[in-house]
Amino acid sequence: MDHGGEYGLHELEATPFPRQCCDLKVEPIIRTALEEFRVQRLRMTTGYSDLDSLIGGIETGSFYLFYGDPEALDTMAHLLLVNCVMPLERGGFEAKALYFNSTDYYVGKTVIDPSKLGMMAKRAGIEPSTVLENVEVAAAFNEDRQLHVSREAAKLVRESDGFKLILAHNITRFQAGSRRPRESSEVLERVVGELWRAASEKNAAFVATAEAEDGRSIVPRPPGGTFLRQAASIIAHFRRFYSGTASSCKVTLVKHPCKKTPDTIILYVGQEGSMDLLTGKSVPSFQQLYSQNLDSLRRLFQNSLLDLGHRSAFETLVREAWNVEQKALSSLKDFTLLDGLNLTASLNTRAHIESLDSRLNMLNDRLKKISAEVESVKDRLRGRRRSWAG
Repeated sequence: MDHGGEYGLHELEATPFPRQCCDLKVEPIIRTALEEFRVQRLRMTTGYSDLDSLIGGIETGSFYLFYGDPEALDTMAHLLLVNCVMPLERGGFEAKALYFNSTDYYVGKTVIDPSKLGMMAKRAGIEPSTVLENVEVAAAFNEDRQLHVSREAAKLVRESDGFKLILAHNITRFQAGSRRPRESSEVLERVVGELWRAASEKNAAFVATAEAEDGRSIVPRPPGGTFLRQAASIIAHFRRFYSGTASSCKVTLVKHPCKKTPDTIILYVGQEGSMDLLTGKSVPSFQQLYSQNLDSLRRLFQNSLLDLGHRSAFETLVREAWNVEQKALSSLKDFTLLDGLNLTASLNTRAHIESLDSRLNMLNDRLKKISAEVESVKDRLRGRRRSWAG
């Protein structure tokens, strides 16, 4: 009995296979670990090129623990929120961010600093309202609320599309100095577990910040106990210090899956496009400060510069100082511009002296050679005279 026509099997066999289905790319069942690690991973800038080189930027699917100076970490947290909203072509995620702050209700009630966030958005060329609309904010004032909010935050990330960054600020706030260290550690593990699982499921980056437990050590151990140190894939320590009147920050890479540790960089305030990690304010570049101080010097010495020779010498010195000694001058933290110009003038004078000394030595060698040749000619002439006299 032929059931082909009854069940449509002949028609199925005769139906041509759609061409577009033949063009579909079949995903491999087995991949290398490196291919799996790189699949659909986005990378966001931290806002500092040196820091990006140290930690590899902020990558989706990774867990970062930043600990150390609280002011530096607070500024870094706000900066990462802005960068998350920033377009992809400019090094951002072009996505939403979740900011979860654990704070002391009696000491610091502020959940987030909108003015700092808006100022950083303007500096990045983004409308502040765009950043504020794309950053979800939550806060906890004790351990119980921290656990409850972490569950609600994880639920929000799972049920919503567009989140690429979960930032848990001051995550060890309630564990440090707790009278119940064991229970506090369990709460911390559950909080981190909730947020980290949600970030992994949605292919988002998870960044946690915490104050250092021991501020006396140069690079203290990461806080949060063994669990947090093992759970985080990338750990970096931030220590702010003062160079002259400006604050800079030393960042030490403590843990990284693909790099040798420890490794250290210095984020100098005053470099092109830099930001003060204490206040979060943009710092004028060296070129801007250089031009401002140079105009002040011209006004101060305007009478002396009326002389064409003096003016020519001054402009030559300025040109050489900027073009030749720019890097050296830009690293001067405790000197004025005039000190830098004097130093450059001294270096140029010394270079001219060395050049003249070298030329003088060369001329002396030539003179000695010519003198030797003259003496040789004289000796030959004396010999010929004797032969003629004989």
